[in-house]
Amino acid sequence: MALLILAGHYLRSFAPPFMVLYLLLPVLLLVRRSWAVRVVQAALFFGSLEWVISALSLVGERRALREPYGRAAGILAGVAAFTVLAAMLLETAGPRHRYGLRTGRFFQTAPKDTD
Repeated sequence: MALLILAGHYLRSFAPPFMVLYLLLPVLLLVRRSWAVRVVQAALFFGSLEWVISALSLVGERRALREPYGRAAGILAGVAAFTVLAAMLLETAGPRHRYGLRTGRFFQTAPKDTD
């Protein structure tokens, strides 16, 4: 869903190459390889950055025109959080098993000393 919302954003922004990219990314998840999930996650994180940039731009424009901006900023912050959550959900047990994902040492706990 987050990828489709990003595709709609790029359609409205008149950026057809990005729109097509975000429309095709869900198809990439049909490939059962870890790199496919990582590509989708990276696209989602870059998409969340796009939401933050759009929010900052919108807030700046509305403040300059002395129009209310709180609701728009809240909506875009929520969409950015939803997009990050979508990327993080690809790290849960189901996708990890399906795509054979491994967690790096950064996330693993150290074994306990048995001295």
